[in-house]
Amino acid sequence: MVLFNFGIGYMEVIISMVDDRLLGYLVLKCVKAVSGKRGKNIVVKILKGSPGGQTSDVVEQFGIQMLYGVIRHCTDDKIIEVINRLLNKDFIQVRQINFGLHSYPMITITEAGLHLMEALETTEEAKIKELISYSERVNALPAVKGPEFEKLDRLLSSAFKILSYLHSHMDKTDNPEGIAAAINMPVEAIEDCGDFFQKYLLPPNMGMWFGKDGFTRINDTFMDNIRAYLGGIPEKQAAVFRLAYNMQDEFYHDKECIMRYYKMDIQMMQELLVSAIGKVFTRKQQRRNWMIAAIAKHILSLVPNPTVPLSEKDTDA
Repeated sequence: MVLFNFGIGYMEVIISMVDDRLLGYLVLKCVKAVSGKRGKNIVVKILKGSPGGQTSDVVEQFGIQMLYGVIRHCTDDKIIEVINRLLNKDFIQVRQINFGLHSYPMITITEAGLHLMEALETTEEAKIKELISYSERVNALPAVKGPEFEKLDRLLSSAFKILSYLHSHMDKTDNPEGIAAAINMPVEAIEDCGDFFQKYLLPPNMGMWFGKDGFTRINDTFMDNIRAYLGGIPEKQAAVFRLAYNMQDEFYHDKECIMRYYKMDIQMMQELLVSAIGKVFTRKQQRRNWMIAAIAKHILSLVPNPTVPLSEKDTDA
């Protein structure tokens, strides 16, 4: 099933993010959680997000919701390959564990495996959070028919990542190719976002959007208008929007906090994210906020036959 129609999309980004180091780290984390209490097949089911009730029970029992379905787009063979490599090097083991009158082959993590996991934690833990953010948007957007949602998601994600990167690197002027490499985004996505910045947020006399002078103007304008937009949509939608795009202002909360406070699951969060970004295409929000109108105009100019499903009357549901 094709989830995205544009060039190099988020599916390719997700696949490229899951290298052997990250996959090995995910397997080790999962094995550590269930060590000595489950077989090795459960590791694949957890990381792939198997819909079976038994898998959900295990995830709940061992408190590893963050790992559930985190690499659902990887193949079973790839995960099993990494598991076998870790087994061959004695980072993990399969042992016969006695339960009453019977014994079962249970997967366990060794001391060497624990040391390896600790060594990988510094670089790989941050990648997991980024991977979760990408995956949840990918899983949410196919529920909406219309390429404009895909392009809007790409623009928003690129914008937040670009501004965060430039904020941390204001001492030097970069270029689109360098920024794309630094934040692991397709160059096409960076250039599309840069075109929006240049055309709508930057006066002609302030140079290029990735320059030092242009950044301050763009950052202030973009963030102020996004905050105003979020203030005009339902609280839950705003919370999920901030989480999805890692907008860490004073109102940001992590996934576990949002799920617990609002009593929602991943599917509800995905639906709320679609609603949150979908309001960009409504006349109500465009009348309220000139930048939202500019975003909608920019996105719809890229789509030959837009199929925005929301009513122009809009609702606050």
